[in-house]
Amino acid sequence: MKRVIKTLAHRLGFWRLAYRLRRKPILAAFTFYRVTDHATAPEYYLGYDRGLDVRDFRGQLDAIGEYFTVIPLDEFRDIVLGQTSPREHSALLTFDDADSEFIAHVLPALQERNWPAVVFTPVDFVDGDKFLWHVWVGHLLRVMTEEDLERVRSLAGLPKSVGAAIADTSPLSAERRSETARMIVRALNGLGDNEILKVVERIRQCCPGASLPTIHSMDWREHKQLIQNSIAVQSHTMHHRRLAKLQRHEIAAELVDSKQKLETQLSMPVYALCYPQGSFNDIVLEEASRAGYALGFTTRYGVCRYPIEADSRLQLPRAGVWSGSPSDWHWSLGRLLTAPEGPSVTSPPHNHSPRSAG
Repeated sequence: MKRVIKTLAHRLGFWRLAYRLRRKPILAAFTFYRVTDHATAPEYYLGYDRGLDVRDFRGQLDAIGEYFTVIPLDEFRDIVLGQTSPREHSALLTFDDADSEFIAHVLPALQERNWPAVVFTPVDFVDGDKFLWHVWVGHLLRVMTEEDLERVRSLAGLPKSVGAAIADTSPLSAERRSETARMIVRALNGLGDNEILKVVERIRQCCPGASLPTIHSMDWREHKQLIQNSIAVQSHTMHHRRLAKLQRHEIAAELVDSKQKLETQLSMPVYALCYPQGSFNDIVLEEASRAGYALGFTTRYGVCRYPIEADSRLQLPRAGVWSGSPSDWHWSLGRLLTAPEGPSVTSPPHNHSPRSAG
């Protein structure tokens, strides 16, 4: 029944009418991560690795365009700060992690629509051989041999939850590998960031013949190409660590160093921050303000109030477009008509946003 209601609401233009009748314009920031071509991409095991199919992505952009005018980050900032007011429903498109597939799949879709966006970059992953830890997990489970698995199983001193996930990896079928990768990611998410990296490195050392992951962040040349095409580049911290779990001096370094490196490399002001995995607390907010950030984006669900007081500009909510059919996309956009405004809200599940990403 709900499927029928969603389809009718979409086909009868209910949401277009509802948006038209709303008096106060909505200001929303939409979250995207990795966009790939499922027809040619490898059969990745994790949702983040597989990403959102480019055809669905283009459909979601079309759906957003039916209700919103897409605006650049500078205009979004001016609205939030009260320096201007939106005359129509306005949306900011945000992309976390600076994924290397962006140039191939996202940029052409934005160029065709003449739309701006913002990419949040984890700076230490640019121009190097470093990869997000959950990318390593998914990759290693894909390329691991039986001999590698035996070495992993013999590791002593692993956290109990991780050891249990690895012990259950038999036989090494694609289905079993995929489930194990998800179990390991869930287990690692409960650990501290430094411990996660140590565990992943120990597993990696058990796979001496493993190639490097193909999922990585864009290089500096590609970042400069983004700027030339009206895509802002802002901070996703230095090392993509969960800030709320760090000491104050570590938090400050993550925020200050990433801002300075981006501004030096790209010659553009950096004033917006996206918290890795949505992790922040009062100390993070204090250090973000001290580092000179004017806006902070979370993983919490909602639309943005405007203008917004200074102490809340670093806690901005975002929204996703749910996966599924076009009627599902429009249904999730319709929900924004009654979405909470402001920073103090909780997040429902999004389409392709794993807990380890973002």
